[in-house]
Amino acid sequence: MKKSKKLLCLLLTFLLVLTSISFSTAKVKAESDDYTDDYVFGEKDFFSASDTPNDKDMTFTATEDGLYSVRIKTIEGFNNLSVAKDADGNEIKPYARDYRIGDRTRIDYYQLKKGQVFTVRFTLHANSSVLIIADIVREIKKDDEFNFTGEYDVSYYYDPTKDYHQYKLGCLMDTDDNGNNVLNARVRYFQNENNDELDYLNVPDVYMNSVLSSMRPNSSTPYIINFYSHGTSYSSKDASTAQSKIKFVRMEGNTGIDLNEPDEPFNLIENQNGEMITNEFGHSYFKYNYSYLSFIKSYTIHYYDGDMEFPANSHPTTEKDPYSPYTGYYLTSVDTQGTNHWTVGSDNTFLIRAGSYEKEIPVTIKTYDQLDRFMFFGDTTLKLKPNAPLRRSLSFTPPEDGPYTLFVTVDSHSDSCNDTIAFNTTDHSLNRDFPDQTTKLANGKTLYEYRNLNLEKGTKYTFDCYLIHSDSEASDETVNMTFNFKNPAIISSFSLNQTGLDPVLVDGIDNISGSYKYSLPDYINSVDVTYADGTVVKYTYDEASDSYTTDAPDKYTVYPLTIENPDNWSSGYNYVYFNIDGRSKALTLSVYDKERFKYNLNSIGLDQTDTVRFYRDDAKSYYKFYKFVPETNGTYNLKMNVTPHDDNCRISTYYNVYHNGELVSTNYNVENITPCIFKAGEEYIIKFFGIHKNCDNTDLNYMSPQIKVLKVTDEPETSEVESTTKSADTETTTKVSDVETTTKTSNIETTTKVSDVETTSSDIPSVTDIEQPTTKFDSNVNPGNSGNNGFSSKETTKTNESPKQTVASSNNSSNEVVKPKATKISRIKTAKKSITITWNKVKNVKGYEIQVATNKKFKKNTKKVLLKNKNISQTTIKKLKSKKKYFIRIRTYNYINGKISYSKWINVKSAKTK
Repeated sequence: MKKSKKLLCLLLTFLLVLTSISFSTAKVKAESDDYTDDYVFGEKDFFSASDTPNDKDMTFTATEDGLYSVRIKTIEGFNNLSVAKDADGNEIKPYARDYRIGDRTRIDYYQLKKGQVFTVRFTLHANSSVLIIADIVREIKKDDEFNFTGEYDVSYYYDPTKDYHQYKLGCLMDTDDNGNNVLNARVRYFQNENNDELDYLNVPDVYMNSVLSSMRPNSSTPYIINFYSHGTSYSSKDASTAQSKIKFVRMEGNTGIDLNEPDEPFNLIENQNGEMITNEFGHSYFKYNYSYLSFIKSYTIHYYDGDMEFPANSHPTTEKDPYSPYTGYYLTSVDTQGTNHWTVGSDNTFLIRAGSYEKEIPVTIKTYDQLDRFMFFGDTTLKLKPNAPLRRSLSFTPPEDGPYTLFVTVDSHSDSCNDTIAFNTTDHSLNRDFPDQTTKLANGKTLYEYRNLNLEKGTKYTFDCYLIHSDSEASDETVNMTFNFKNPAIISSFSLNQTGLDPVLVDGIDNISGSYKYSLPDYINSVDVTYADGTVVKYTYDEASDSYTTDAPDKYTVYPLTIENPDNWSSGYNYVYFNIDGRSKALTLSVYDKERFKYNLNSIGLDQTDTVRFYRDDAKSYYKFYKFVPETNGTYNLKMNVTPHDDNCRISTYYNVYHNGELVSTNYNVENITPCIFKAGEEYIIKFFGIHKNCDNTDLNYMSPQIKVLKVTDEPETSEVESTTKSADTETTTKVSDVETTTKTSNIETTTKVSDVETTSSDIPSVTDIEQPTTKFDSNVNPGNSGNNGFSSKETTKTNESPKQTVASSNNSSNEVVKPKATKISRIKTAKKSITITWNKVKNVKGYEIQVATNKKFKKNTKKVLLKNKNISQTTIKKLKSKKKYFIRIRTYNYINGKISYSKWINVKSAKTK
């Protein structure tokens, strides 16, 4: 019985927050040495003016049978415990005693009969003062409601013999404009017929705001309830006008409570997060610190009219409706380690109580080696259900000293996603509640970084992690949260290596389908990142991933290089940002509006020559815009004639052709050209760029190339080629759109002219040694589909294979096309909604075409990917359907005489996405 009464005192901590009060109560008759009067509550101040203690007393006469309270509140100084006596001088023992630490008030409760006289005597110390209050304690019943204004101090009692049910006290009180409670309130209840005085005197005061309190009688003994409130120091609102509403609520009956454990139970780690304890018998054991919230996620109450589930951390201060009969049960834990020492492999438990129900909760203790581990430059992935907290301990043993960074990558379902990732080590030396940096990745995932984790080599660290992926639009699909420990090299700077091509776009031409279209590698060759140790890492453009990548060692690639491209472009200057580790560099693109473009537009006719002036500037290109309207259908090409100053001159050219706002041809410095097929009377816009680099002749500041539009053929679908072959010593001269190439070849003499093509050739042996070409042009400009810079170049060719030519007969018969060599798929890797394909690289092709489809004939759900980079051998097809079988095939392509030629489709493969 004594133990259960102690429990009831502890339950006080879950009681209601009360605010201001005013009410009327019974009057009592008060008498003293120097004062006799009738007064409400029997209030009277006693002061001691002397320098020595004085005994004070006050005599009361009960006005009716009942329970009375006498409160002696110390205002200043000190006073000793009081003693009550009857009219004959016999001591009257109090029914119960209470002490409020907050305002230093002692409360004695007495059972008195009507007319009974009793005197309360106490000693008041020197220069001290007290306020004494006496009043009757009224009974509280079901649905009683109290509306108080201002501060209050009053007691009631509840008689369980009249109404044996579970009850609670609900309260709402005023708050100020900042949401602060105007009053602090205290609710104390206990059954105290046979209590040891220290049982309740040692229970600390319970201060609560907007809370509930529940009680369940365990005998026929009345409960005593004291309500007390006072103004708070953190609210500026007048406490004397604050409103409080308290209601005595009978709680709904139930048949029991079930505790719901988390999906993944929490484990303690051997001899971590605790301390060694020595008990009164001299026995030592390790006592673990823990929270019951790690083992219980919620609890379900089986009410008579239905079940209700509540979070495990439900608390009186968080109730939205304090007057509801369905709330008021809260979980409390009872630790058993004092009698049941917890060890690895033992049946370890603690108790959870809610109302009169209790249950044992099992606890598993693991050794360090049994934990999941963080990896060094490797991934550790946990799966989280949206909005479901996960508590997990993981280990990490660093391979070297130094600061580390923990990277956490999280899938994102939508913009409503939010993550909580907090952890601490068992010695609390590395506690982190928030990341040092958050980055939204291009793939939609979010990267969190926890930096400067100073770890010692070989030390075994345990990280206690608390994880939540919050999503208001969440489905049942789990979210991957991937952890990776790294020791990144420190970045000191980075720079953009530009091609020299002017980033100029035109409104109405480059903004196709409402957004500006351009290719970053046209303007940025590479990105250099310099580290504190002097290492420079170069990022180059990878067409397969459409990003800049590097194969540098892991410690130099920890921080991702990201590209930010705002979509709110307008005429004038616009920017593309390259970002790495909080640093940023911008590529500035100029956008011409239609009026500025029109002012800079030059008309050019067939065979008409125009001059472009190239200044000697290694960092800048020079450009012109041309409008060309052909009079007849045909195949046309743009050529440039220029004489380099010396062998060190480098000239780069580039031009785009547009028709009706669509890009129809892109031309760079490459060995072969692809003429454009134009329609008569249509308007074509040509954007021409050129760069003059590395000229050693300081007396020549510029050069003036000649630009001309040539017609290649009259018919857009044919090309005239004449060919003859004769035997001779090796000397080959080739003229392509006025570009001459000299090649030495054994026993071969060939002269070739394209667009008026004439070829002479000796008997070609089955195997010939031909040197590979070495052509002078700027290698910093990436090759595109087609084009030629039109200036003279020299090449030597050597190869161990028969030279192959694509020619047309002199009588204009159809072309004899040589198909490019095919390739084979060597490997397929599947992932969620994507497939990664690897193939054998093929020489002398322009690129690859890949198709994926859901049927073998490639008639359903077909996706086509055209790769223009001949040097890649892997790509990833994304945005496929999950858990779907796909068929994959690949072929190569090349450009021959202005036409695209494909190899055969080869080795169809199949794979199923995850």
